[in-house]
Amino acid sequence: MDFSLDRIKDFPSAFSFLIDTMIQSGKYVYQEEGMVSKPFWLNQSEKFSSFYERIKRKDEALDKLKLEVVRPIFQNFEVEFNGKIINNESKVQDDFVKVSTHDSSDLTLNTPQGLFFQTGKLVLPFSETYSQVVNHNKNYKIKNNPYPLLLLIGLYTTVFNAIKEQETSVTNQCFKDNIQILLDGLEGCDGIPKRKSNQPNNPMNMLQNLMQNFDFSQLSDMMGKVTGDEKASKEFSEVFGKMTESIKDGKNPLESMGDIIKDVSSRMEDEDPDVPLVKEEPQVVKEEPQVVKEEPQVVKETFEPQLDPLPETTTM
Repeated sequence: MDFSLDRIKDFPSAFSFLIDTMIQSGKYVYQEEGMVSKPFWLNQSEKFSSFYERIKRKDEALDKLKLEVVRPIFQNFEVEFNGKIINNESKVQDDFVKVSTHDSSDLTLNTPQGLFFQTGKLVLPFSETYSQVVNHNKNYKIKNNPYPLLLLIGLYTTVFNAIKEQETSVTNQCFKDNIQILLDGLEGCDGIPKRKSNQPNNPMNMLQNLMQNFDFSQLSDMMGKVTGDEKASKEFSEVFGKMTESIKDGKNPLESMGDIIKDVSSRMEDEDPDVPLVKEEPQVVKEEPQVVKEEPQVVKETFEPQLDPLPETTTM
């Protein structure tokens, strides 16, 4: 089942989503039950779909549809729409849209049971379609089928987008809360992909989108060639493989990288117990003080001969 938040963002898209879901879920029951002929409630949905395709781009027709077709639905079930969609036991409060499906294949009346949209002779039988799907899943013990929740999402978003401009903030908040609860419940259903973040400019989202298309195996091969170590290449391959897997699961790539590095570091310590956990201080070689040998001083002796004094001269 194709689903995205864009399909319920405004009244035209939400009503279109509701009609498409009713037809798809109706065909699902019709085929699974092996019905001989197409039931009345499915035929009516297909006829209503053809009518809506002709007017969904005409503002005047859409305004008339909001006022005359959808708003009366809210007025008839105002108490239910303003209540919680689930009770304290986490059970969906959908009794107001359920009807009996006993012998419904023989039903030929023009007016369906329960909640339905009507314009002229055309009818969109929500309650009958919803009840058929719910009962089929219950009878065959089918769990995690998304159609009941998708139908309720289509109903609530269609009514909300039709009446939100005229209703109080309290009523609008009740619709928002119930729609969010239904969307959260849809996450665990079969065939429904995880919702993408509605913040395309978030740097982390941009990083995830870029890294999703990155082939980490090429990087591990390159590291193996550079190091020439097969063991290193294998370890790189394992690390990058985990990295790729975490990114595909929508996890934060930076957090995943940190966890992977911690895991690898822990294993390295286990594999090599001889590696000390505390860094050894480098040994400092003390230099011995150099002893300077004093050279013996050579005393130079000067020979000075003893001279006899000159005789005194006698004056004549």
